Amino acid sequence: MARAMLHYQHLPKLWWAEALITAAYTINRLPNSARQGTTPFELVWKEKPSLANMRVFGARGFVYVDGTKRRKWDAKSHQCIFLGYSETSKAFRVWDIEDERLVVSRTVALDERPPNQYTAVQPQNHPVSLSWTIFDDSDEKKISRPEPSE
Repeated sequence: MARAMLHYQHLPKLWWAEALITAAYTINRLPNSARQGTTPFELVWKEKPSLANMRVFGARGFVYVDGTKRRKWDAKSHQCIFLGYSETSKAFRVWDIEDERLVVSRTVALDERPPNQYTAVQPQNHPVSLSWTIFDDSDEKKISRPEPSE
């Protein structure tokens, strides 16, 4: 699962450990047929896990930069990549692209759409039909120009 997460988001292999931890976090919250539809989380904590904070691994987004760590005219957020979940709080682990450091923060906005949403559409090889219409304001008649020949 961790390998698939890296490949899906086109992330380098250097994030393998983060992918592995996030995959384990996800698997522990998924029902398992070997355990009659319960999750490993339920077996340990005796309650259903909350899936409200689940995010797409490798999603691009923005992390808020605290006011104490920036000047007046600095950006209030930096671009980031979602890498996982904090072990000690309800925060997210993200890679701050601009500062090149790992940040743990709850104030993250992520774009969780598929990474190749717009590049998957292939252009079709159909001739484009152009119609040129010129309006002359002086005599208000329509003058049509034929389509350019190829």
